Amino acid sequence: MQAGSGITPLLTFSSVQRFPLHDLSDTEFEQLVVLICRELLGPGVTSFAPGRDGGKDAKYIGTAAQFPSASAPASGRFIIQAKHTWSREASCSDRSFESKLINEEIPKIKRQFDNGELTHYLLFTNRRKTGGAEDSIPARISSETGVQHVWLRAYDDIERELLRYAHIAKAVGLDKLRSPIQFLPDDLRDVIVTLHAQKQDIASAFDSEYDFRDYPGLLQKNLVNGLTDAYDSCIKEVSMPLFPEIEAFLKNPRNAMFRAF
Repeated sequence: MQAGSGITPLLTFSSVQRFPLHDLSDTEFEQLVVLICRELLGPGVTSFAPGRDGGKDAKYIGTAAQFPSASAPASGRFIIQAKHTWSREASCSDRSFESKLINEEIPKIKRQFDNGELTHYLLFTNRRKTGGAEDSIPARISSETGVQHVWLRAYDDIERELLRYAHIAKAVGLDKLRSPIQFLPDDLRDVIVTLHAQKQDIASAFDSEYDFRDYPGLLQKNLVNGLTDAYDSCIKEVSMPLFPEIEAFLKNPRNAMFRAF
């Protein structure tokens, strides 16, 4: 998007989540992973009933339909593992995640590899993935088990697949968990840029000293507006975490023009 001066505003809203994967149960997340793998690998992906998984939630034997790419699909014995967290802030770089993975999963992976049960290992999690974790975790699994092909698929990877295959989100109920109103990074940027473009009209549309003189406070305002508990929760959990990012956007020198009202 081009602003009035011809400068494209710098977009910094990087942590907006389109899909509340943290609100799924462990079983629902496993179902989600299986459905994604059936698109990437093939309909022959087999899932297992809840319980002790022995280091695998699903498996596939054969040539992948389109993984890691359609032009160069992998072939062999695939083991798929799903690791779900309730925390919105969780990262693959968290020390507790890697230590638990190493202590609990690597012995299982190595046993399956030694038994000839796998040649490819896919680890799915709804945690955020840093560049370091993307390289270090697969490398460590590979070095300690012998498995040569290991992939770590985290929140952004899953989100990308859900945007490609909308029916999967609906199948696991993510469409019901999503807020009726979704504000994505481009939406927030568009609001700021549009408000700036209309600043002359905005300045004459109300008198802030008069209109906000008797402002009753946030709680009373919500009561007057008839805000339900559900929307109140949505605002606190989804919208308010974005405020620091909006502030950072406006403080960025590149976006200085949008601060002038």
